[in-house]
Amino acid sequence: MTGIMAQGTAHAMPFPDKHFHSVVTSPPYYGLRAYHGEQDVEWPGGDLYPMPGTYLPVLIHEMKSALGAEEFPEDYVWHMVLICREVKRVLRDDGVFWLNIADSYNGSGGAGGDYNEGGLKEGQPKYPGHHIEYLTAGDAIGIPWRLAFALQADGWTLRGVPLWVKDSVMPEPVDGWRFAPDACSCMTDRREASIREQMAEQGVERHRVYRKAGDIEPDPQCPKCGGSGCVGDERLRQGSWRHTRSYEQIFMLTKGMGYFADRAMAKMVMQTDANPRDILRPARSNYKGEHFATYPPSLVVPLIAATVPRHACPACGKAWAQSTISIRYRPTCSCDDPREPVAGRVLDPFFGSGSTALAAEELGVDWAGLDISRQYLREEAAVRVLKRTPVGRLDDLPLFGGKLS
Repeated sequence: MTGIMAQGTAHAMPFPDKHFHSVVTSPPYYGLRAYHGEQDVEWPGGDLYPMPGTYLPVLIHEMKSALGAEEFPEDYVWHMVLICREVKRVLRDDGVFWLNIADSYNGSGGAGGDYNEGGLKEGQPKYPGHHIEYLTAGDAIGIPWRLAFALQADGWTLRGVPLWVKDSVMPEPVDGWRFAPDACSCMTDRREASIREQMAEQGVERHRVYRKAGDIEPDPQCPKCGGSGCVGDERLRQGSWRHTRSYEQIFMLTKGMGYFADRAMAKMVMQTDANPRDILRPARSNYKGEHFATYPPSLVVPLIAATVPRHACPACGKAWAQSTISIRYRPTCSCDDPREPVAGRVLDPFFGSGSTALAAEELGVDWAGLDISRQYLREEAAVRVLKRTPVGRLDDLPLFGGKLS
């Protein structure tokens, strides 16, 4: 098992053609946040076909921008199409591309007060937000499906859309219409004390504390509110409302229908007798670093297990398949190579904090991580991966025991 980390941009990867069995990644989302380090990229222009069957393209001009900070959604989708073309180049013809993506709202992302001391995003690089003139304020932009249709138009096969369901989510200001007085300062003080207590108990920075707006009781001895937590008269507050967003999409993309998959391995990892369902509820990660948008390794373990072989031909790289009778893995190619099989390879072109590497090492497959930010690679991913317990915890399970023909 080997691992490689490299600094570079995802639209010009330093890897050979058809090298990886799977690509698993989560790029910066559109219009949500800024990231540490140099993020700007010189993007070429071109024709964006927004969906299959469209004959009139959208002309996108060349520009310099960080991915996710583009002025218009079409620019972001075009840049993602360029990145996915590069993914297609380095992905084997029988490979699978797992793309984690989420939506944003017109006018979202700025949340100026949230970046102040005591705010929900204190310590994060401030992002100004976007206001798209041809969408109404608060409109869901539909980025995941805009991107999915554009990728279909560019030749990808969309095989499925598993949902990453989150039990712990960040609070959102969606209170709706109500009459309410102002909150007393004792509530603010107690909320701050609760956050600092959680930071000390969990050993995390402020942006890693989830219960920032949890159930805070007012001070019963407060002279301002008399223990009610409220001051002043009620007044009408016409806030917006919607359901709290608690999921993200993961697109399963392939070059066609001849892709490798190991259903038995997927079932084993997901601990189910039936074919795994497309609802993923990974355990929450204890990540304590400074990357502000990470997924837990347990989210991608079943994705990698299903599409990156632990046994592949050392000559051509084609995956071995399991016999349903002997429970052994056998070659699927005609190379007749006498050497021992090798592990498959997974790539994450937005490596960030290194979650994909942790999942790959847990499963005993090779990995490569690419990121534009040297800071994230050196201070987050490298430190996190090097602290990882060596592979081997899964070797006692039947399908991980190296039973080969």
